[in-house]
Amino acid sequence: MTDEGTLLCTIRIDDKKCSYCLDCVHVCNTGALTWEGVCFQHNPELCTYCELCLDLCNEEALEILER
Repeated sequence: MTDEGTLLCTIRIDDKKCSYCLDCVHVCNTGALTWEGVCFQHNPELCTYCELCLDLCNEEALEILER
């Protein structure tokens, strides 16, 4: 939890399922999910947990994990 009491979570990407199409990165309206050349980065402070990335993923490679 942050000082304000907001629960921060993270997005986990299963690299065995992921096809690296990067659609999840492109659909992220807040820039919380990015591709850093060799790996995905998730910024929980930017994420609104709208789940658009999860809904878009045909491989079902993404999931939200509570910290």
